[in-house]
Amino acid sequence: MKNIQFGYEGKPFALDQYTLDAPVPREFIQDAQTVPGIDLGKRAVNTVMDSLTLSLEVEQAKLATDPANYGAGNKPALVTDDCWNKPNSDPLGDIETAKEKLRCTCGVDPNRMAISGAGFRALKHHPKIAERFKYTTAESVTAKMLAGLFELEELAVGKAVFADPLSYSPMFGQHSG
Repeated sequence: MKNIQFGYEGKPFALDQYTLDAPVPREFIQDAQTVPGIDLGKRAVNTVMDSLTLSLEVEQAKLATDPANYGAGNKPALVTDDCWNKPNSDPLGDIETAKEKLRCTCGVDPNRMAISGAGFRALKHHPKIAERFKYTTAESVTAKMLAGLFELEELAVGKAVFADPLSYSPMFGQHSG
């Protein structure tokens, strides 16, 4: 018989507090109940969850977009005509090259890709990609369709927007930096 042991070594630790509260006054709930389909309690919970999820997404985005976290050969820089918003660029070739580089580095084919909202818009409107879907569908090109084209299980599109409160000017609704 094998045993494992676990315990606490007594080393100091700290916990960060990330609680949020979205109180809904009882009067508002009573008024809202007279209208079908309005659930203020559910909306309050969803608002808090969205806020907490956005904080996590911002942390993850900072990690994922920091070039210092990647080896020199794993961060190609697309310049001028290579950028995907240029019609002569080759996003399919760029993605295939990146997938092959990842496969050679870790021995596994990548199955997920994360892309910014601007990158997604550039891809779905790119003439070479639009041409691939021209005769197959009348609907707009979706992330799911692009995932299939790139032979991925998932193409995640970063859609959330984060305004840094230190650089945001509420008077004009713009960033100062």
